[in-house]
Amino acid sequence: EISLGLVGSEMCIRDSSSTFSDMWLSTTGAAAVLPTAALPNHLTFDLGTTYSVEDIYIWQYLYIDGLDRQVTNFSVSTSLDNLDYTTQISNQALALNLNTGQSFDLGGTVTQYVRLTINAANGSNAWVGLSEVQFDGVAAAPPSSIPEPSSTVVTGLIAALGMTLRRRK
Repeated sequence: EISLGLVGSEMCIRDSSSTFSDMWLSTTGAAAVLPTAALPNHLTFDLGTTYSVEDIYIWQYLYIDGLDRQVTNFSVSTSLDNLDYTTQISNQALALNLNTGQSFDLGGTVTQYVRLTINAANGSNAWVGLSEVQFDGVAAAPPSSIPEPSSTVVTGLIAALGMTLRRRK
């Protein structure tokens, strides 16, 4: 299990009571007390370092009056720099339930940031929530860029080309 932290979110986080203090509930509609935002909207998780992420596990919001406020459709994107994101899961249905986490394959994607976009919610879109989000993976080095040739190699190639051109004259 990867230790993670929640960074910036366009969704407002609201603890509804001490009972639900480990869950989050956001506002997205006119009925909300907090500032509003329309769906789709997203949460971004900073994993703290680069990981090869195999799976994401999502637990629905435990609303005591039923399945209202649960996510029905989501997408997942990943990024190494929190600027450029690549979609890994697009418009995925999430089953409505109160007890079990659901897992979704990320196939060993190397990333530091995971963006969970909530596209739709059950019932009113005025409130939407999740109980827990976990990631399964192992620490990984970030992908390295192709190294530039050293100046010694470049100088050597230029000298060899010069000698070849001289021989031809």
